[in-house]
Amino acid sequence: MTKEEEDKKTFWQKFFGIEDVDESEKEEVKEDKPQKETNMVAPPPPVIKEDYNELEKEEEAEKSAEQSYGQNDFSQKETVKVKPVFMDTEPRKKIEVTSDKFFYVYDGGPKIKNLEDLLYYLGTITERQFNHHVRDGANDFANWVNDVLEEDWLAIELQKSETREEMITSVKSFLNINN
Repeated sequence: MTKEEEDKKTFWQKFFGIEDVDESEKEEVKEDKPQKETNMVAPPPPVIKEDYNELEKEEEAEKSAEQSYGQNDFSQKETVKVKPVFMDTEPRKKIEVTSDKFFYVYDGGPKIKNLEDLLYYLGTITERQFNHHVRDGANDFANWVNDVLEEDWLAIELQKSETREEMITSVKSFLNINN
C-alpha cells in the first residue's frame, strides 16, 4: 500500500471513527463468538397511540411559540448560507499535476496545475473565460478538481457554487486559508 493510500485510509478511518484491527485481533474476535445459528426476528411494529391529545397539545404549544416570537409567517424567515467546513485543520499539502493534466483556461488563459493556481486564477481570469467554464449547470473547474486532483469534497462545493466569489471561498476554506 502506498503512502498516499495509507493516508486516505487513515483519513476515512478517523472520519468514520473506525479503528484498524490487525489480523491477530480478528482471529480472537472470531474465536470468542459462538458458532451457533441464530434466527433473526424483526423488531415489533411501533405502537400507535390512539390518544391524540398529546399530539394536539404539542401542536398548540408550537403555534403559541411561533406567535409569541412573531414568526407565524414562514415566508419572512431568513435564509442563511453556511460556509463549507472540511475535516482537516492543517493546511493541505500542495498537489501538482503533470503538464498533460493541467487545466487550460479558455481563450489563451493560464494553465492551472494545482489548487493554489486555481484560487489565484479564479480571481483574475476574465468574465468571458469564467463563464465559458461555468455555464448551464456545468462546471469545468469542479470536474477537473474531482477527476484530476481527486478531491471530491471540494468538487462538490465548487459544483454547488453559483458565483465566482463562492468558488473562491470554497477553495480558500478547503486550503484552510483565512481571508
